[in-house]
Amino acid sequence: MKQIIIIPIILLLFSAFAQAQDENEGRANAIYFEGYGNSLYYSVNYDTRFQNTQKGFGGSIGLGAFQNIRNEGTWIDNSTGGSFVGRNVNSNFYSATLMANYLWGKGPHSLEVGAGAVFFTARNFGYGFVRGDEKQFRSIFGTMSMMYRLHLPKSIFLRAGWTPFFGTGNDGFVFIPYQFGLGIGYAFN
Repeated sequence: MKQIIIIPIILLLFSAFAQAQDENEGRANAIYFEGYGNSLYYSVNYDTRFQNTQKGFGGSIGLGAFQNIRNEGTWIDNSTGGSFVGRNVNSNFYSATLMANYLWGKGPHSLEVGAGAVFFTARNFGYGFVRGDEKQFRSIFGTMSMMYRLHLPKSIFLRAGWTPFFGTGNDGFVFIPYQFGLGIGYAFN
Protein backbone atom coordinates (compact mmCIF):
# COMPACT_ATOMS: atom_id res chain seq x y z
CA MET A 1 0.00 0.00 0.00
CA LYS A 2 2.95 2.31 0.68
CA GLN A 3 4.01 2.08 -2.99
CA ILE A 4 0.59 3.29 -4.16
CA ILE A 5 0.90 6.42 -1.99
CA ILE A 6 4.59 7.11 -2.73
CA ILE A 7 4.31 6.93 -6.55
CA PRO A 8 1.94 9.93 -6.98
CA ILE A 9 3.97 12.01 -4.50
CA ILE A 10 7.19 11.41 -6.47
CA LEU A 11 5.47 12.29 -9.75
CA LEU A 12 4.01 15.50 -8.30
CA LEU A 13 7.41 16.60 -6.99
CA PHE A 14 9.00 15.82 -10.34
CA SER A 15 6.30 17.78 -12.17
CA ALA A 16 6.80 20.82 -9.92
CA PHE A 17 10.52 20.73 -10.75
CA ALA A 18 9.79 20.33 -14.47
CA GLN A 19 7.28 23.19 -14.37
CA ALA A 20 9.79 25.49 -12.68
CA GLN A 21 12.39 24.60 -15.34
CA ASP A 22 10.05 25.20 -18.27
CA GLU A 23 7.92 28.07 -16.96
CA ASN A 24 8.95 30.45 -19.78
CA GLU A 25 9.03 27.83 -22.50
CA GLY A 26 6.26 26.28 -24.57
CA ARG A 27 7.04 22.66 -23.80
CA ALA A 28 3.90 20.60 -23.08
CA ASN A 29 3.84 18.41 -19.95
CA ALA A 30 1.08 16.31 -18.40
CA ILE A 31 0.50 14.25 -15.30
CA TYR A 32 -2.37 11.81 -15.62
CA PHE A 33 -4.04 8.71 -14.21
CA GLU A 34 -4.76 6.00 -16.76
CA GLY A 35 -6.98 2.93 -16.55
CA TYR A 36 -5.58 -0.08 -18.42
CA GLY A 37 -3.53 1.51 -21.23
CA ASN A 38 0.22 1.02 -21.55
CA SER A 39 0.78 -0.16 -17.96
CA LEU A 40 -1.60 -3.14 -18.35
CA TYR A 41 -3.85 -2.38 -15.36
CA TYR A 42 -3.72 1.23 -14.16
CA SER A 43 -1.00 3.79 -13.64
CA VAL A 44 0.09 7.32 -12.78
CA ASN A 45 2.06 8.87 -15.67
CA TYR A 46 4.22 11.86 -16.55
CA ASP A 47 4.43 12.95 -20.22
CA THR A 48 6.64 15.64 -21.79
CA ARG A 49 7.85 16.89 -25.19
CA PHE A 50 11.59 16.66 -25.94
CA GLN A 51 11.66 20.05 -27.67
CA ASN A 52 10.23 23.46 -26.84
CA THR A 53 6.91 22.72 -28.61
CA GLN A 54 3.38 21.59 -27.84
CA LYS A 55 3.53 18.78 -30.45
CA GLY A 56 6.30 16.59 -31.87
CA PHE A 57 8.56 14.01 -30.22
CA GLY A 58 8.19 13.27 -26.54
CA GLY A 59 8.07 10.53 -23.98
CA SER A 60 6.32 9.32 -20.90
CA ILE A 61 6.96 7.25 -17.82
CA GLY A 62 4.26 5.48 -15.84
CA LEU A 63 4.11 3.52 -12.60
CA GLY A 64 1.35 1.11 -11.66
CA ALA A 65 0.59 -1.05 -8.65
CA PHE A 66 -2.15 -3.40 -7.56
CA GLN A 67 -2.28 -5.44 -4.37
CA ASN A 68 -5.10 -7.57 -3.02
CA ILE A 69 -5.39 -10.12 -0.25
CA ARG A 70 -8.20 -12.57 -0.88
CA ASN A 71 -9.42 -15.65 0.94
CA GLU A 72 -9.24 -18.74 -1.24
CA GLY A 73 -10.64 -22.07 -0.18
CA THR A 74 -13.57 -24.49 -0.06
CA TRP A 75 -16.84 -24.75 1.79
CA ILE A 76 -17.16 -28.15 3.49
CA ASP A 77 -20.78 -29.11 4.16
CA ASN A 78 -21.46 -31.50 6.97
CA SER A 79 -24.27 -32.37 9.37
CA THR A 80 -23.36 -29.55 11.80
CA GLY A 81 -23.74 -26.80 9.18
CA GLY A 82 -20.40 -26.76 7.42
CA SER A 83 -17.22 -24.76 7.59
CA PHE A 84 -14.82 -22.86 5.35
CA VAL A 85 -11.31 -24.23 4.91
CA GLY A 86 -8.95 -21.84 3.19
CA ARG A 87 -6.02 -19.48 3.27
CA ASN A 88 -5.26 -15.83 2.55
CA VAL A 89 -3.66 -15.29 -0.85
CA ASN A 90 -1.62 -12.15 -1.52
CA SER A 91 -1.98 -10.96 -5.13
CA ASN A 92 0.18 -8.17 -6.49
CA PHE A 93 1.12 -6.51 -9.74
CA TYR A 94 3.70 -3.73 -10.21
CA SER A 95 4.64 -2.08 -13.49
CA ALA A 96 6.90 0.63 -14.88
CA THR A 97 6.28 1.88 -18.42
CA LEU A 98 8.72 3.83 -20.57
CA MET A 99 7.34 5.23 -23.87
CA ALA A 100 8.51 7.38 -26.78
CA ASN A 101 5.74 9.10 -28.73
CA TYR A 102 4.96 11.67 -31.39
CA LEU A 103 2.02 14.13 -31.40
CA TRP A 104 0.32 15.57 -34.49
CA GLY A 105 -2.57 17.99 -34.49
CA LYS A 106 -3.85 21.53 -34.24
CA GLY A 107 -5.06 23.39 -31.22
CA PRO A 108 -6.23 21.22 -28.32
CA HIS A 109 -6.62 18.04 -30.46
CA SER A 110 -3.76 15.60 -31.05
CA LEU A 111 -3.08 12.15 -32.41
CA GLU A 112 -0.43 10.27 -30.45
CA VAL A 113 1.54 7.37 -31.91
CA GLY A 114 4.10 5.70 -29.66
CA ALA A 115 6.06 2.61 -28.69
CA GLY A 116 7.83 1.48 -25.57
CA ALA A 117 8.36 -1.17 -22.93
CA VAL A 118 6.53 -2.30 -19.79
CA PHE A 119 8.61 -3.82 -17.00
CA PHE A 120 6.38 -5.74 -14.60
CA THR A 121 6.22 -8.29 -11.86
CA ALA A 122 3.19 -10.24 -10.60
CA ARG A 123 2.31 -12.85 -7.99
CA ASN A 124 -0.99 -14.78 -7.81
CA PHE A 125 -2.34 -12.47 -10.47
CA GLY A 126 -4.23 -13.51 -13.60
CA TYR A 127 -4.30 -11.31 -16.68
CA GLY A 128 -4.77 -13.88 -19.43
CA PHE A 129 -1.20 -14.15 -20.71
CA VAL A 130 0.33 -13.66 -17.23
CA ARG A 131 -0.73 -16.12 -14.57
CA GLY A 132 1.40 -15.51 -11.53
CA ASP A 133 1.58 -18.22 -8.88
CA GLU A 134 3.32 -18.33 -5.49
CA LYS A 135 6.53 -17.25 -7.25
CA GLN A 136 6.96 -13.72 -8.51
CA PHE A 137 6.59 -13.63 -12.34
CA ARG A 138 8.77 -10.97 -14.02
CA SER A 139 8.77 -9.94 -17.66
CA ILE A 140 9.27 -7.10 -20.12
CA PHE A 141 6.58 -6.50 -22.73
CA GLY A 142 6.61 -4.26 -25.75
CA THR A 143 3.68 -1.87 -26.06
CA MET A 144 2.38 0.60 -28.62
CA SER A 145 -0.12 3.43 -28.54
CA MET A 146 -2.48 5.08 -30.96
CA MET A 147 -4.34 7.64 -28.87
CA TYR A 148 -6.56 10.66 -29.23
CA ARG A 149 -5.45 13.46 -26.88
CA LEU A 150 -7.43 16.52 -25.85
CA HIS A 151 -6.20 19.47 -23.78
CA LEU A 152 -9.34 21.17 -22.44
CA PRO A 153 -9.46 24.69 -20.97
CA LYS A 154 -8.24 24.95 -17.35
CA SER A 155 -5.41 22.51 -18.26
CA ILE A 156 -7.52 19.33 -18.14
CA PHE A 157 -5.90 16.56 -20.17
CA LEU A 158 -7.75 13.56 -21.67
CA ARG A 159 -6.23 10.58 -23.48
CA ALA A 160 -8.04 7.57 -24.99
CA GLY A 161 -7.14 4.88 -27.50
CA TRP A 162 -5.55 1.59 -28.45
CA THR A 163 -2.56 0.16 -26.53
CA PRO A 164 -1.63 -3.38 -27.72
CA PHE A 165 1.06 -5.57 -26.10
CA PHE A 166 3.52 -8.21 -27.24
CA GLY A 167 6.09 -10.30 -25.42
CA THR A 168 6.70 -13.57 -23.62
CA GLY A 169 4.09 -14.74 -21.14
CA ASN A 170 3.43 -18.07 -19.43
CA ASP A 171 2.53 -19.72 -22.76
CA GLY A 172 5.39 -18.31 -24.88
CA PHE A 173 5.16 -15.34 -27.26
CA VAL A 174 1.85 -13.48 -27.16
CA PHE A 175 0.33 -10.52 -28.97
CA ILE A 176 -2.59 -8.86 -27.17
CA PRO A 177 -4.41 -6.54 -29.61
CA TYR A 178 -7.49 -5.87 -27.43
CA GLN A 179 -5.94 -3.52 -24.83
CA PHE A 180 -7.34 0.02 -24.61
CA GLY A 181 -6.65 2.89 -22.24
CA LEU A 182 -8.41 5.94 -20.85
CA GLY A 183 -6.52 8.69 -19.02
CA ILE A 184 -7.34 11.99 -17.34
CA GLY A 185 -5.01 14.49 -15.73
CA TYR A 186 -3.42 17.93 -15.64
CA ALA A 187 -1.47 19.55 -18.50
CA PHE A 188 0.99 22.42 -18.04
CA ASN A 189 3.90 24.22 -19.75
